[in-house]
Amino acid sequence: MIVRATQTYGRMLRESFHPDLLRDSGLRLELLDRLREAVEFRPCLEPLVSAEREDLLRGDIPLFSTRPSSRHLWSSAHERIENYFEEPGGALVDRRVEQLGEKDLHRQLWIVRASLATLSNRAEGPPRDGCQSRKPAPPKATTDELIAAACGIGERLSELALGSGDDVAWLGVMPVSESEWRLAPLGLDLYDGMPGVALFLAELGAIRASAATRNSHAPRSVQCDAT
Repeated sequence: MIVRATQTYGRMLRESFHPDLLRDSGLRLELLDRLREAVEFRPCLEPLVSAEREDLLRGDIPLFSTRPSSRHLWSSAHERIENYFEEPGGALVDRRVEQLGEKDLHRQLWIVRASLATLSNRAEGPPRDGCQSRKPAPPKATTDELIAAACGIGERLSELALGSGDDVAWLGVMPVSESEWRLAPLGLDLYDGMPGVALFLAELGAIRASAATRNSHAPRSVQCDAT
C-alpha cells in the first residue's frame, strides 16, 4: 500500500541525517513529526504516522501492506491497523472491472496507439525543400467554427482524462530529443503540462458561457460539454 511518495520519505530521511539533527535527538524528532502536517488534508494518514516515524528512525523507508481480501493494514513491524479500508482491495478491483465500458476501451486503445507511435525513431517535420509548392491558405474560420473546434478538443481531453472529480491527470506524447518521443504523464509546465490543459479548459468554459449569453436569442448557438 503506497501511503506517500517514496521520494517524500527519502527526502525526509536524508534531512534527518544532517549533523545538526544527529547532535540533538529532539530536533530530529521534530523533523519527523512534520509527517503530521499532511493529516489536515488527508485524515486517513493519522493512524499511520507513528509507524512511519518508527521506520524512519530505523533508517528505513516506511512500508505498509495488505491482502486482497482484507480491510486491515499492516506496518513493517507487523502491527495490524484494524479496518483501515472501507472495503477489501479485491472487492474494489471487481467493482471497477464491472464498470468498464466503451469509454474505457477507447482510452486504452489510445494509450496503446500512442505507445506504438513513440517507437518510431524518425522525427516527422515539414519538408525542407524551399522550392516545393505551397498549399493554398485555408479559408478564414468564423468565431462559431473556432469555438466548435475548441469544444471538440475539450471533449477529447475529457475522454482521455485519468481520474474523476477534481483529481484528474492526463498522459501525453512528450519529446525526449529531436527524434525521440515517449508516452508519459503530463508535467507541471504551462506549455505542455497540466497547467496548460487547465488554462485551456478554463478559457473554453468562459468563452462558451459568453457565447451562450450572446446567442441566447439567436436561432443558432454553439454547444459543447467540455467544461
